[in-house]
Amino acid sequence: MTTSNPFFDVKSQMNKALGVTGSSDTKEEEYYIIGIAIDNDQRRQELLDQLRKPSMFTTDRNREVWATLLEMNSIGMPIEKITVLRELRKNEYWQGDLDLYEGYMERGKPEVALEHAKYVYANYCVRKVKMHAKKIYNSSTASVDEVKKFLIEQMQLADELGRLLPSQEKKMKNILDDAMELMFNPKGVIPFPIHKLNVASGGMTRGHTSVVGGRTGHGKTTLLTNCADGWLKEGYKVRWYSREQSAEEMMQACILLNAGIDRIKIRKKNLSDEDKKKINSAVMRMQEDYQNLVIKDNIDNMEDTIADIVSCKEKPDIVIDDFVQLINVNNINSGKRFEIEDIFKKYHWLQKRYGFATLMASQLSRAVETRQFDNEPRLSDLAEASFIEQLSENVILMWWEYKFLIEGSTLGENQIKFIFGKTRFGKTGHKILDIDTKTGEIQ
Repeated sequence: MTTSNPFFDVKSQMNKALGVTGSSDTKEEEYYIIGIAIDNDQRRQELLDQLRKPSMFTTDRNREVWATLLEMNSIGMPIEKITVLRELRKNEYWQGDLDLYEGYMERGKPEVALEHAKYVYANYCVRKVKMHAKKIYNSSTASVDEVKKFLIEQMQLADELGRLLPSQEKKMKNILDDAMELMFNPKGVIPFPIHKLNVASGGMTRGHTSVVGGRTGHGKTTLLTNCADGWLKEGYKVRWYSREQSAEEMMQACILLNAGIDRIKIRKKNLSDEDKKKINSAVMRMQEDYQNLVIKDNIDNMEDTIADIVSCKEKPDIVIDDFVQLINVNNINSGKRFEIEDIFKKYHWLQKRYGFATLMASQLSRAVETRQFDNEPRLSDLAEASFIEQLSENVILMWWEYKFLIEGSTLGENQIKFIFGKTRFGKTGHKILDIDTKTGEIQ
């Protein structure tokens, strides 16, 4: 008596969905994809973006060619048959030419290559599930953390496969009912606790990411502190991933904000008895107000971040991440832009599944430092700007002009310009907010 193999069933469905018959071997599809990627300038980027790792291909030869294409594309080298072959021959182990792919260069259709890329990706997901399952099954020493990581990866792979495989259509009545529930649910939108930010942006939507960018020392973390404080006092559950500073440092900033104490007094250890009373009073209030706050300062990678959110009993309303360029991504070797895209996509998966919104800090690229006359930040100054802009609901840039220009500034010492470079439900433009440089309060 034979039993059905769930992995085979998934592959069969994928074959049916993409119109592929016969064997599930993907070598021919890979030849097709590589031929089009070499020959077709217009569709190459789509194929490279969809298949971002050489390991998604099944043969050493195809992996070698794809790794070369990814590398050439990342550094802006012209890609054509002769240049690809020249790069490949730099490897002493490479033998032969590109004859396996030439036929597809001449007669292949880009649209078909994109469909084949979906199938190759799905096949890669299936192989990965099988490989990890076998590894865990055969391991007598697998730790709880290894099993947890495995399960999370399988959830993500299942989610990806679900987008590719054919699915049953929802009935229109169910779609309309769900749409009405979303429209009348007041918790679907989370307002910014700072009025001017909220007016300009329209707030944050659950399931989406908002990004705040700025130079070092221009108030990004101070803004996150103000937002967290306001949200907690309104009863929201906040989970904060502090990648740069310790939880104690972040909490100290919150205490000073609530106590109204000059931060310089803390640095100089110059607190009066009255200051100490204010701090004690603030801490007493915060024990009630901050009961829905969780700060994590010991997680430096996206995989553990996913595990932490998936495993926590009380799911957050808001996740604060300070900041995106400090998040490590395992097994990603295709450049920082792909790491950023991977982080945003994984956050989007978590947000959609658990219904929270994310506020994330991002650094600026060095380009802003090189402009001679206009140093005000713009969207293109964000590190890995194109992906961040594309995948964010709001992008807010902070410009503390006085810190940079001092006497040449058109704004006061205690004023920060908030530039709304992208906002889905608000208006682009800017707002001037006041900051109390002693306590860090932004109004």
